[in-house]
Amino acid sequence: MRNGAAGCQEQAARALWSIAHQNAANKVAIVAAGAVDPLVVMRDAGGRLKVVAAAALEELDLAAIASRMQKLEKSSRK
Repeated sequence: MRNGAAGCQEQAARALWSIAHQNAANKVAIVAAGAVDPLVVMRDAGGRLKVVAAAALEELDLAAIASRMQKLEKSSRK
């Protein structure tokens, strides 16, 4: 996702949006895999890539994921 033609990056961002759509477990897995930073770079690129990457980031709902990860960490400490 970090390298490659804009068309390939756009397809990757679309795939991440699709995988994340209405699936909390997949959202957490995508974030844990490190996809957020490349998506942010893509969002700042411009054109269609910007729109698709922004949609993927919005779908990930990072605030909700951070909250869920904190809860999981707390429960694993008990």
